[in-house]
This record gives sequence, C-alpha cells and structure tokens, in this order.
Amino acid sequence: MRTLIFDCIAVAKTGISHNGGEKNGNMGLFRTERMMYEKDGELKSVRVPQVSANSLRSMLREQSAEIYLADLGLLEKGKSLVNSSINLLFSGGGKLGDKQGALEEILKKINGKKTTEVGDVLFEQMLRENNLPLSLFGCALDKTMIQGKADVMPLITIGQETCHIVPDALKDKLPKGLPKVGYYLSNRFNTTKGNENNIKALRLKMTKDDMIDVILAKENFETEVLPTIAKHFGVKLSTKEQAKSYLDNVENVEPILQMLYYTQILIPGTPLYWKICLRDVTDAEFDLFMQCIERLKDGLKVGGKHSNGLGEIEIKDIVWRDVSLTDNKLDVSDKNTFAIYQQFMQNKKDAVLEFIDKL
Repeated sequence: MRTLIFDCIAVAKTGISHNGGEKNGNMGLFRTERMMYEKDGELKSVRVPQVSANSLRSMLREQSAEIYLADLGLLEKGKSLVNSSINLLFSGGGKLGDKQGALEEILKKINGKKTTEVGDVLFEQMLRENNLPLSLFGCALDKTMIQGKADVMPLITIGQETCHIVPDALKDKLPKGLPKVGYYLSNRFNTTKGNENNIKALRLKMTKDDMIDVILAKENFETEVLPTIAKHFGVKLSTKEQAKSYLDNVENVEPILQMLYYTQILIPGTPLYWKICLRDVTDAEFDLFMQCIERLKDGLKVGGKHSNGLGEIEIKDIVWRDVSLTDNKLDVSDKNTFAIYQQFMQNKKDAVLEFIDKL
C-alpha cells in the first residue's frame, strides 16, 4: 500500500463556466469560496474562484470506468451492460434488489471457502479487489458504503492572494507578476428564448439587423448555422458575407423577444492549482489512476452549464510525492508500473466480468 500526493499547475485553455447557484440580478456568478491570506503581517480574506472538487471527482470516476470497461472488453460492439452496473460505475450509486443472493454466491466462489454477505467487511474487501474504480472513488451499494481512496481537491485560481498554497516544488513554474484573483473573472453574454411571464430576466427586443448580427457571430457558424440556413431556405452558402447578403433580403422576418443574461467565467490563460491525495492504494489502483491522468493531459473538460459550453484546462506541470518514501517523486510520464494493472486485469478478468454482470 502506498500513499501519494499529486500536485499540479494547470491553465484554462478556454473560458470556464462554473456557477455555484449564486446570482446578482441577471448575472450567474462563478463559484467562489472565501480564503485567508497574509499581507503586511495581517490576515485578510478574499473570495477565490474555484472549480468544485465534486465535478472533478465525477470526471475522474467516468474516466476510470471507461478504461476499466474497455480493458474488460465490455465496450466492444455487441456487448451490453445493465443500467444498474452503469449507474454504479459512472455515478457511484446502486441497488442490488433481487440480485443479492446471486452476487453472494459469486463472492463465495471468488473468495474460496470464506462466507461473504453483502454489507459485511469481507464484501467491501471483495468489492475493492474486483472493481478498482469503485475502490478509488467510492460507492454506495445497498448496505455497503465504501469511501474512495482518492481525495480530490478543487481547482483553485492562483493569484497574489493564493500563490502561497502552491508547493515549493512548483513555485518556479508560476508566471511572473501574478495579478489579484479577481482579475481572472469576466462576463459572457447570453440570450435565450423570451418568456413574457419571467419578470426577473432582462428582456431584449431584437430587430432583424440585430438577429443577423447574432447569427453571424456564432462560433459554430460553419458547422451548424450554414447547414440550418440551407435546410430552411433551400440555398447553399459558404461564407459569412454570402449569408449576410442573403439574410438582408429575406422578407417577413419578425423581431423576436429574447432574455438577456450574463454568466461569470474564468478567462482563458487563468493559472490553477490542483491537488489529489491517494490513500493506501495498491499498485494496480495507482496504475489505473495514472492512466486516467495520462488521458487528461491533452485536455480536461471542467465546469458546468452545458448550454453555455463548459471549459477546458491543460495540465502543465505535475509533481508526485510518495509520503511513505524519502524524497521520492514520480512524473506522469513514468509508465513503469502500467504493466501491474494489465497483469491484474489478466488474472482477474473472468471473475470481474461475472461480478459486474450480477451487479
């Protein structure tokens, strides 16, 4: 068993939308938490934009489940999983119902002569041994609740007030001349279909010219807007100039009523700090987690509110610390333990497949 601490510097590749439910008029505010910092010998507080640990944990859980099912061959064409198995692996919650007896028989077969009942300590041990994603990120299955071994912290914006939380091993990786954390927040303009009964939203009456300007400014213009124009008007256009010329001459376009609102976002280029602790993990569990991180190196989707687009971060610098060893650091590019996970899957595959089938 090993306990490791993962420290990372990441950067927002796009604007990140992550609302915590707070609003100011017609603006959805970015999720923040109050943090203390020292300045001129005095303690002060500041609201710091953060991406919640819960959303990051869910993303890692989904990655681990996809890897695990792919290695079991369950993502191949023609294979299927029951909904209860999918819910347990991807959300961490499940209920056995009338499958409890069948599952206990499988556990006895896997575990030899020892008796195993759902809800006892031995069942938790077998669940951890035969389903690494659940062991890493936890689950609730009937009477059994397993605490995950991965303690995932939030993504914290790095600014003048928060740079002290970054470990010394990564401080030389921080950009020079950090601004205050509030500098990284900006507003994103949004509209949605109007509702005469919604008096809380600011309403914007759009003229035909306004509508054309909004259409031409859409980011997905070539992939979605041009095909929509072709479908509704029966013309094939290839550029914004052609589209504007055509739409200017379309008759019988009525002004529409839209709701205008704003979403607070973290701007592209925002530096972020992320920390994860893996507690008492086996080599196979550590190996699976490293594969999740390897998958995320090229881009990690974070944030909330699909209608606005989420956001994407890029992991820049990573430091691993094994607290059970002296001065031992691991890099995400170090794959010398990946064979342990593959050997685990070869040895356990048949038992795990039968176990998952009965969940």
